[in-house]
Amino acid sequence: TEEIKEESDTLQAESWVKGLFNRNVNATLILPFKASGASGNRNNMDFYSGVLLAAKEMKDAGTEVKLNVYDIAEGTASIPADILRASDFIIGPIAPNDITRVASMIAGHCPIISPLDQRAEQLTAQYRNLIQVPASQHAQYNDMAQWIKEDMQNGDRVIVISEKGARQNDGGKAMRAVIDQNNIRYTPFSYSILE
Repeated sequence: TEEIKEESDTLQAESWVKGLFNRNVNATLILPFKASGASGNRNNMDFYSGVLLAAKEMKDAGTEVKLNVYDIAEGTASIPADILRASDFIIGPIAPNDITRVASMIAGHCPIISPLDQRAEQLTAQYRNLIQVPASQHAQYNDMAQWIKEDMQNGDRVIVISEKGARQNDGGKAMRAVIDQNNIRYTPFSYSILE
């Protein structure tokens, strides 16, 4: 039943994305720009520039885009609930407490796309309309293991490559743990760029 639910969610998401390009789009962007300070948050300003480029591309493809933008630095901005509910989708906010506040205001009315902070992934179970981007490393490792198991054929080999003498970081340990949990046999291979 979990597999069917995931497949249904995937089909709904694909349908929703395709539908965006067949009509006008009303989007809301909520980020902590810190625009009122001496210098804004550069990462968020870069992300905002990317959103503007995407909106331009959608417009060039024939879709009108209305973009509502809110700066919620330090949780200071007051965003009218009716504007949020009128949105086709919401990009942001980033912090889990801000996501919770926005999600409770819209009560599942539209998708919330949480960019940049993987800590918000824990909220996806509570809010079915929350889309976490990018996925956490653990989710990516699980997807990788599933792909290997589904795609692997007789004679295929999995080789895990690392640098000789390099300290194994948490990501490498987590990846190997997921591979081991999924009973995927692999051969470790270490190299040295100095040899």
